[in-house]
Amino acid sequence: MNDLVSITVLGFFSGLPLALLSGTMQAWLTGAHVDLTTISIFSLLHIFYAIKFFWAPVVETHQRRWQILSQLTLSFGLFMLASIGPERRWAFVAAACLVAFASATQDIVIDAYRSYVLKPQDYGTGSAWAQVGYRLGMLVSGAGAMMLAEYFSWSQIYIFMGCVMLGGVLATLCSREPESRRSIRPHSMLEPFFDIMKRKHAFSLMSFILLYKSDVVLTVALMTPFFLHLGFGSAEIGIAVKGFGLAATLLGGLVGGMGMARLGLRRALVLFGILQSLSGLSFYFLALYGKITWLFYCTIALESFCSGMGSATYAAFLLSICTPAYAATQFALVSSGMAVTRTVLGASAGFLVTKLDWPWFYLFAMVLGLPALGLLMYLPSWEAAAIKRPL
Repeated sequence: MNDLVSITVLGFFSGLPLALLSGTMQAWLTGAHVDLTTISIFSLLHIFYAIKFFWAPVVETHQRRWQILSQLTLSFGLFMLASIGPERRWAFVAAACLVAFASATQDIVIDAYRSYVLKPQDYGTGSAWAQVGYRLGMLVSGAGAMMLAEYFSWSQIYIFMGCVMLGGVLATLCSREPESRRSIRPHSMLEPFFDIMKRKHAFSLMSFILLYKSDVVLTVALMTPFFLHLGFGSAEIGIAVKGFGLAATLLGGLVGGMGMARLGLRRALVLFGILQSLSGLSFYFLALYGKITWLFYCTIALESFCSGMGSATYAAFLLSICTPAYAATQFALVSSGMAVTRTVLGASAGFLVTKLDWPWFYLFAMVLGLPALGLLMYLPSWEAAAIKRPL
């Protein structure tokens, strides 16, 4: 199977479990009359994605075996959720934790896989297609599952998703196994961390990782409550965000990948970083002028498109700083930075809105991305942080 096709297909199976642990599971729990407090606690399942670097060194060697094992475990976990049901609360929680752990483990291997099969000049394109697959996987397990719920029980839907997940094993077996991945030696958890921290401008590098997408994270943290506050209906928001917004995100990712190939990584990060920050102005104007339908759709399209461009380039940057021998662990480590940013800013968004009100909140979110752009300008030799290697 062609490498880009493999990356896209594996991206699909990487994104598939996410909605099954969040929005789709919330719908199932709500239908089972589980209280809101308990439902909100299930969001803690995502902590497995934030701390996956702890067991990444174990996964680093024999990655293909771990990839297949994690996919089989995912299917088994989904079958368990279907057979147990929310009525048996603690058994259901245990099965959900198993799915989250297996999903995070699969992400470790699939994320690292891109660094082995792609040449540095193809990081942007590869990251864009991985994003396309990932979003489509989320769409199938999110909106797709919600549509199926009109005709089937949630247990039947989770059994179906478990069967779909078995296709990931076939995709893994059909994908090329790079020689560089077979020769990785075991190492401790600290070796990949020290490998990054001993580089020139290491502190600025880690700060950039934490800050580059911070403006986007804060902007979308309360997007649905904001649209509801303006008077838009739930159905209209769902169609606009899940349909219109998803298409704009995928298109933005592909444009970002192609743009990075022409501009180079550093200039693409600067340009797309500026654009994703400026796209927050559309939220500001919407907050200022209220419910205007055409502005509502323009806001979603602009933010999604610019965020897609920035995400593809950002993912390519994360790949570029990973040493081949530590790719799985280092990518798990640096990508966890985004999880930290999402958690901190998401938790503080409500407080900021109450203090600033919506228009000033979105202006603040837009300004939040400027320090990361300043780091790129300040460090003309920032490329020293990236690993230059042939594959």
